[in-house]
Amino acid sequence: YYKFSFVSQELKLILPFLFIINLLTCYSFISLAYNASILLMLCIFIKIISDYMLFYSFTLRVKRKVDLFQYIILSFLHPFYILIFSILGPFIEVKWKEN
Repeated sequence: YYKFSFVSQELKLILPFLFIINLLTCYSFISLAYNASILLMLCIFIKIISDYMLFYSFTLRVKRKVDLFQYIILSFLHPFYILIFSILGPFIEVKWKEN
C-alpha cells in the first residue's frame, strides 16, 4: 500500500498499528489455547466488542443486517487473515485492474 499514490498518509500511519494489534490478537488466541487467562480473554473481548461497534455503525449506514454468528466466527479468523496477508503482501504482486 505504501507505494500507491491513492493511499492517504493517514492510512499509511495506521497500517503498522493495525498489524501490531492483529499480531497481538493472534498471539492472545494461541496463548489462550494453552493457558486460560482472564487478562487474555478480556483483551480479546474488548477487541471483538470494539470491532463490532465500528462494524455495526457501518451496517446501519448501508442498511444491512448483522449476522451475529458469522461475526463471531469471523472475529476469530480475521486477525490471522490480516497477519498472513500483511506478511505475504510485499512478496506477492497483485493486479487490481487489467488495463
